[in-house]
Amino acid sequence: MLIGRFFSYRSFSISTCHFTKSWMAKHVSDPYVRRSVKENYRARSAFKLIEMNNMYKFLEPGHIIIDMGAAP
Repeated sequence: MLIGRFFSYRSFSISTCHFTKSWMAKHVSDPYVRRSVKENYRARSAFKLIEMNNMYKFLEPGHIIIDMGAAP
């Protein structure tokens, strides 16, 4: 295969990385993550959006929210 000469592939196992294990343990025990699953939201950030809307009333029925995926 021609592509094989130019690119090398690495496979990372999630179970071998201590940082990933500890992050995942914190993540699944987070109350907002559990609540987002229970209330069928895609992310825990939905609760921040709900809280901001309760305070500032900027969302109305029919508005669309787009998450652009910011990360620290």
